[in-house]
Amino acid sequence: MRTRWAWMRSGWGWGASRPAPSWRWPPRCACATRTRYAARARLLNDGAFDPHIAAHTAAAPGGADAMLSAAEMDEFWSCDLGAAAQARRDPLHAALHGLPPALLLWGERDLLGAQNAQMAQRLAGSGGGVQTRVYPGAPHGLLEAMPVSVQARDALAAGADWLRRHLQADARAADSRENEA
Repeated sequence: MRTRWAWMRSGWGWGASRPAPSWRWPPRCACATRTRYAARARLLNDGAFDPHIAAHTAAAPGGADAMLSAAEMDEFWSCDLGAAAQARRDPLHAALHGLPPALLLWGERDLLGAQNAQMAQRLAGSGGGVQTRVYPGAPHGLLEAMPVSVQARDALAAGADWLRRHLQADARAADSRENEA
């Protein structure tokens, strides 16, 4: 049976022998690029941080009507990573020191909510600045409901405001360093 994401494999040849490009996983990219050109702030909406979803987690958040199922998430990871997930591709278990501040936003009924909470704890434990916002009753893909959901519009605005504050502060600090030189 073809899933709705099978086109990624059939159309572009992604799968076990040819993983998809890593641009789909910004946290992993941020972990891999600790250079002066790296991200200055990270907004992580509905983050996927570990290819392994516990059975009790898969059954709980959204039930039969969930926007994202464990089977679909397995399909995403398979398309992105191929057959073997490695630690460097698994942000939840990666070295997280030295990363810029992060805001994690997710819905209370998101299949990946537990992973987002774990990532927030790991980021905080590694000395990184981290903030979280959990939206009550919201499923995975909260932002997709922007046209009809005040909660989704709030999540988008909260993320944009947070990014604006962090990027403006970073720009002011860079200007200050230039003026001192």
